[in-house]
Amino acid sequence: MWDVGMVNRARILAALLLLACGCEKYTTSGSGQSTLHKRVLYDFRVIHPPPTANRWSEAQGRALFAWRKSNRASCLSEPVSYVHSIEGSLIGPDKKEVGYLMSGGCLSQVAGTNALVVFDGDNLIDVYPVRADQLLLAADVDADGTDEIVTDEIGIGSGITRVSASLIRLEGNKLRLIEEFGVGREDTCGSQVVPRAITAAVIYYLPPSTTEKVHFSAEVYRAECPKESSAPVFTRVEGK
Repeated sequence: MWDVGMVNRARILAALLLLACGCEKYTTSGSGQSTLHKRVLYDFRVIHPPPTANRWSEAQGRALFAWRKSNRASCLSEPVSYVHSIEGSLIGPDKKEVGYLMSGGCLSQVAGTNALVVFDGDNLIDVYPVRADQLLLAADVDADGTDEIVTDEIGIGSGITRVSASLIRLEGNKLRLIEEFGVGREDTCGSQVVPRAITAAVIYYLPPSTTEKVHFSAEVYRAECPKESSAPVFTRVEGK
């Protein structure tokens, strides 16, 4: 169902950075679907608490320990930290699995990554290295019955906070990167940058038809830094 080559990554990344108005008309696909049918994948104007499923059971804890004993025996003394979790049809249609984002304990042996630990009930499916600080959303973007996962990475420095977004999918014993969306939210309110502002994207997708692939687009909004305890007021500056 996927054809990354058809995803206009350049337009999405440009939309996340440019401030000039891009007033483009809506287009119509060969199947008759207009971009007016696009759906919101994620709205970075709003800071959402990450979705959280139930904490793991004792049986899941024993299964994870057994996996670590078999695959990471040298790291059994190192603590494992639970970040949060997400629930969805992560492996295939018609089922629900839980994915736990975890760190430590050598769960991931890829530098700079956390681990996505996936359970079907009390059965451990697999442990995937994932470059993510949060699991934001599980959604069946390509309409095949299996959910994709929106993740983010958060970078903080010099009073600037940047949140970058990606879309991933689990395929067997591998994690597949579907799309990198670039910067979803940038907050310069704590920096010396002038003018200080919050820039945030709303990422959309156009569901596939029988002959076409998923198409992504973005709108970018900007807000002045709000006063304490006030919410930012965003105005659209780019995208369609």
